[in-house]
Amino acid sequence: MDVNYVEFVLDEGEDYSLEDAAVAIQQGINSGMVWRLEGARGRQAQAMIDAGLCMLGKVGYKDYWGNYVPSRFEVKDGSVGSPDYCREALEYLEDRGEIADATALFRQLKELP
Repeated sequence: MDVNYVEFVLDEGEDYSLEDAAVAIQQGINSGMVWRLEGARGRQAQAMIDAGLCMLGKVGYKDYWGNYVPSRFEVKDGSVGSPDYCREALEYLEDRGEIADATALFRQLKELP
């Protein structure tokens, strides 16, 4: 994942869909890149995780300050950052009409490298 692409997608005021942002940020989470960027980027990624639009990565990483960010396999099922939490949040957003296909987006997020 290119650093500039992740930074572009996360920039405030840019025109992107919620689905596109979730995929780009999930790629940055999975690679650990968002945790190494400036603090605002990591906070945005964490906000996406907290909202259930993204899940924790497949492996844990240390952030810029040395704090450990766990993997999705290190948190309890159904808790923030877990795949179950993400799936439920995406289904809720689909019911509200905010995203088109929760199942497809969840599958895409979960299968990203």
